[in-house]
Amino acid sequence: MPDSIAIKFVNQSSSGFDSLDIEKGSALVDKLDATNSPILFGCRTGICGTCAIRVHNPENCRPQTQVERDFFESVGLEQETDLRLSCQLSAEHDLSVEKVRV
Repeated sequence: MPDSIAIKFVNQSSSGFDSLDIEKGSALVDKLDATNSPILFGCRTGICGTCAIRVHNPENCRPQTQVERDFFESVGLEQETDLRLSCQLSAEHDLSVEKVRV
């Protein structure tokens, strides 16, 4: 895949879903949903938190969007800047992510 990046799933080896290559700059929600990934999606607008992930290398992605900041503040996790909503995240660099419950 030209200009692709790798999304590595931490602690998902039991699901058989260790990593995924996606096009640089693409929205995670589109590719993760199409490949039946272990990351589930609910509202797709950033209000339900179903798709919350911890990014183990947050320096490789843009800062949280206002939608993400608002959501994590609403659940008392505003200090956790490595938490992201995968429905709001586009990937520019390789990422290591882990599904979290909020």
